[in-house]
Amino acid sequence: MNQILNMRLHFIKNIIIIIMEKEFNEIAEKIMNSELKLDNDDLLILYGYYKQSTIGDCNINKPFFFDTKGTAKYDAWIANNGMKKELAMKRYIRKANMHLK
Repeated sequence: MNQILNMRLHFIKNIIIIIMEKEFNEIAEKIMNSELKLDNDDLLILYGYYKQSTIGDCNINKPFFFDTKGTAKYDAWIANNGMKKELAMKRYIRKANMHLK
């Protein structure tokens, strides 16, 4: 009985993740194709959540100090190290929706 319940819960969790990934991809595309003028802080927050959602923990070396744009993007991504994919997607969706509405 517990095994059947666990299988059902696992199945439901997978469906929820699939729905969230679909919403995440749709909103990410809207943000990328929008003409919104977001400030750098908001762009970097979205970038960090996006990279954590799509790749996971930061897997690149920190850019040289004179590459300020690369360093800012690196810092935004590495700030989310250890965050689960689902949480990063939720935060991206929430942050993006604040700007799309």
